[in-house]
Amino acid sequence: MRALVTLGVWLVAATAGAVPRMSLTAGSPCATCHVSPSGAGLRNEIGWSAMSHTGALTFDQIGLDFLHDQKSNALFDGTVMLGFDMRLQYVRFGRPTLDADGDVVAPEARFIPMQVQPSIAVVPTDGLTLTGTWSAGPNTQDGEWCDTIYPGQSCYEAQAIVEPTAGLALRAGVIQPSIGIRHDDHTMYVRSDAYERSRPLVPPNYAEPGLEVNWQPRSWFRTDAGGFYAHKLDEVMNDTGETADLWPVSYLARVTFLPQMQFRSAPEASTEVDEFGDPIATSGEARTWLQLNTWLGASVYGSGDYMMQNVFLGVGRSGGGSLMLEGSHSTRTVDHETFAGMVMLSYELFDWFVLSARAERAIGKVDVGAGRDEARVSQYVATLELFPIPYVEIRPEYRVIKTDEYLLGQTTVQLHVFY
Repeated sequence: MRALVTLGVWLVAATAGAVPRMSLTAGSPCATCHVSPSGAGLRNEIGWSAMSHTGALTFDQIGLDFLHDQKSNALFDGTVMLGFDMRLQYVRFGRPTLDADGDVVAPEARFIPMQVQPSIAVVPTDGLTLTGTWSAGPNTQDGEWCDTIYPGQSCYEAQAIVEPTAGLALRAGVIQPSIGIRHDDHTMYVRSDAYERSRPLVPPNYAEPGLEVNWQPRSWFRTDAGGFYAHKLDEVMNDTGETADLWPVSYLARVTFLPQMQFRSAPEASTEVDEFGDPIATSGEARTWLQLNTWLGASVYGSGDYMMQNVFLGVGRSGGGSLMLEGSHSTRTVDHETFAGMVMLSYELFDWFVLSARAERAIGKVDVGAGRDEARVSQYVATLELFPIPYVEIRPEYRVIKTDEYLLGQTTVQLHVFY
């Protein structure tokens, strides 16, 4: 019988990270604003300052000039950088049920602590960065500071980043492999299993001991490759029963093309004339009226007879909207196969007000006895990203989830305070 996780627990899984749409509308890789070359996690000085004046009201407008004038999140001449993320969500925790009269009863709405995650980076010398982050909870109690929900979750990441030359980085430590797009919302089905939603394929804060090489020799091309100890992957696959025959290590390979396309108007003819009144044969400058920033890539992650493949595409207009598509497919020993697809559209009305909507579909297929069992799930989400003041985000959402067992629509609100 398929294991179904409650909707509330699934929503708790959202964690801090890069917001990929920002990369598409800014025209720069996620690593531009984050300490890690993979993106996500602690923001560097560029990422920190990009958000320091982003809000319907900036700090100087509300009398907090000392915050408005702060130049970075770095201390001691840039050798230490600090970061912090805290999230709280109002959500209906659970799944709909039937009462004695056969009427549908929606789960009770309540506030849920989602995340308390401090981060730190130390730069002892040029070309070397040491960084780590810890995610407490969400049910931390009785001295248990690592209380996870899903098999394969890690409470921390810690890595040494060596950059011997521009465009080349080596990451070693307990890190998340660069699988597909690293979204900031882990409720997306491209990292899940429709058949066993209690065991997402890439759980929140998934991290393994390993080494990854990130190489970007050109602005339009990037490749990532790595090897990892497969302990957490074994938890995901085999926590409640043997479903995959894994090696002691796992592998990761990803290739991404990031071309930028500029559309320019023809040069304007000069209106200048010479002393005889004849036009001077010169031209004005051409004008760029549209710039599109794009991604196109694929990744493969696996071990033994388990393999997960992701393909992704993104198109964004500088300072405007973005479109993202991602698909995933996985196979393993027990003829357990997953498919998932996602399309997401976002539009930035202001830097502090963003509209987005996405549609997703996931299918899980498993051989059971002499037959083939299948589960399907769809999700539709409409979101507002509001930044009333810098470092504070309010994210109201309306989502509809349709499974083989139920249909549920609900409004949720997330409060995100970060630094």
